[in-house]
Amino acid sequence: MQNKVEIQKRMKKTRSRGSAPRGRTSEELLEKVFSSIGILIAYLDRDFHFVRVNRAYAEADGKTPEFFVGKNHFELYPDEENERIFRRVVETGEPYVAYEKPFVYAHNPERGVTFWDWGLQPVLEDDGTVSGLVLGLVDVTRRVLAREAARKEAAFRKGIEESLLCGIAAVDLEGRQTYVNPAFCRMVGWSQEELLGKPYPFVYWPSEEQERIAWEFRSLIKTGKPRPMEMRLRRKNGERFDALVLPSPVFDDAGKPVGWVASVNDVTEQKENQRRIEATNEVLKWFSRAANRKEYLDGVLGLVHRWSGCRCAGIRVVVGSQHIPYESYMGFTREFWESENWLSLEQDQCACIRVVLGKPDPQDLPVMTQAGSFLCNDTEIFFGDLTNGERSRFRGACMRCGFRTVAIVPVRYQDKTLGAIHLADERPGNLPPRVIEFVETIAGIVGEAVHRFNLEAELRQSEARLRQVSVELLNAQENERRRISREIHDSIGQSLNAIKYRVEDTLLRKSRAEMAERLRDLVPIVQEAVEETRRIQTALRPPILDDLGILATLNWFLREFQGTYRGLQVDRSLLAAEEEIPDSLKTVIYRVVQEALNNVAKHSRAKRAFVSLSRKAERLELSIRDDGVGFDPALVADAEAERKGMGMTSMRERVALSGGVFSVVSAPGAGTTVTATWEIECTPGRTDSL
Repeated sequence: MQNKVEIQKRMKKTRSRGSAPRGRTSEELLEKVFSSIGILIAYLDRDFHFVRVNRAYAEADGKTPEFFVGKNHFELYPDEENERIFRRVVETGEPYVAYEKPFVYAHNPERGVTFWDWGLQPVLEDDGTVSGLVLGLVDVTRRVLAREAARKEAAFRKGIEESLLCGIAAVDLEGRQTYVNPAFCRMVGWSQEELLGKPYPFVYWPSEEQERIAWEFRSLIKTGKPRPMEMRLRRKNGERFDALVLPSPVFDDAGKPVGWVASVNDVTEQKENQRRIEATNEVLKWFSRAANRKEYLDGVLGLVHRWSGCRCAGIRVVVGSQHIPYESYMGFTREFWESENWLSLEQDQCACIRVVLGKPDPQDLPVMTQAGSFLCNDTEIFFGDLTNGERSRFRGACMRCGFRTVAIVPVRYQDKTLGAIHLADERPGNLPPRVIEFVETIAGIVGEAVHRFNLEAELRQSEARLRQVSVELLNAQENERRRISREIHDSIGQSLNAIKYRVEDTLLRKSRAEMAERLRDLVPIVQEAVEETRRIQTALRPPILDDLGILATLNWFLREFQGTYRGLQVDRSLLAAEEEIPDSLKTVIYRVVQEALNNVAKHSRAKRAFVSLSRKAERLELSIRDDGVGFDPALVADAEAERKGMGMTSMRERVALSGGVFSVVSAPGAGTTVTATWEIECTPGRTDSL
């Protein structure tokens, strides 16, 4: 303790004079410190190169003082933690003191662990910058070892007297078990009578580890140096557990070894926690390494597969709010994968469907965890207790494949379920609660990652759709110009040419009667040109939309549409009032109805269609439904599938740009429903525009 106080006093005195000129202060400090006996002193520059060491410092490592000059401290004594401390002192100018810090000479491991009190004092320039460091050390190894030996002896005696929770075992030089305390017996499952007097190898040593462990303990007796050891021991019931063994040699009064005694602690839980931390870090690393969702899920699945010990594992991901295919799997047969891959959340019934939907049946509850996972460690017993009606709520594919252990763990992001982790094995009882609890923890991290990957994918798809829409808009603009030009040329242009010819011919007539007759003949031609102009104007934008509003425009359009497509019955329900619909949405609503009904007429082969426009509180909803052949929305959502026309993308982008939400619900043979919704203010008749 005197050495500690001495170091602190010297550092405090040096620091108080640290603002003096560097040359004088450095020399005075070095001369004073280096003259001390028994303290190891080294002076280093700010890059940790030795400038000078005293003889005690050099001799502690079996070197001369000249050996150290110019060498880097951390090349000789690498230590990341100490290097961080040295750098912090250089950066802050604040001294550092450590007590009884362990150190092992890497080039001389026979010395074992040594312990040091040491301090680090910065040498300051006039401007406050650190120009160098003074390192002072005191070897306190004997003190620490003496105190540790006393502590062990006291703990040993107390453990013997009070039967500590840690196990205590003693062995003589002949290798016979001479003592075990009750805690050790509880730990391994054998009684004292079954263990005492038994020779090597001991029954609690696994057969594959016996030779190595015996060599470790013989080496301990030979060297007499205590050191902790991690071992994998065996209980009487065959279960393996991790143990931290702290053996110490025992000597008689003459100093001769007579055996060893060891404390044994069950560290299975600590090791399990360490493995969990490592596995969690691996899951996080996969997110930073993976280029896409599939690569990430493949990496995570490998980890879950190893951790769970189940032969089969898979990760399902919800697609289009309807199906839950396996995006990554291993162990399952192809037949199982093909039969279970595209389960429908709407049409199929099974435990995995209910886990994803978060709606377990009453018969599921006995095997549901608090986190909402389905965990059945013996399907034969579970299904054997169900009624026929309850069994019908399961597809039974896992049972048919012989899986006795089955677990489905939901993968969620906040309140939304994005998929599920499926584990299965032919062995019953293969998923203890602690394992499934950890998989549930991993599932939470996977949910966060899948959400991020989904957002990135949606962003890429949105960018692709925008590029596609831009191209299609340019093409549509050019096509529209070409069409209008052709219509003007073929109709209005021809009419104007005819009018021009008639006017010229009329001017050549001398009789007023003939001129009047010619002019009367021009009236139908002029009227036809006017009607054609009005038709083209209406096709571009109905004037009724600006004059009478969206409801009148929709009624007019639906009458015109019905007249054109007589085989398609169109019903309507326009319940929103005109003043409730913002002006900014009227053109969008008209174009969506126009495009949606044109798609119905061209592609659906429907007999009936229904158009609905309603206002509920602060929500405006437009719906176009038909009873046609339907389609797979996933295909239409793909930008590649939409290259032939704007179609669904045009409607989607119009609604999105106006602040609404667009959705399509369809399936082959089940018709199609197109819905657009907008959140609008209570104040009617807004005049804001896009």
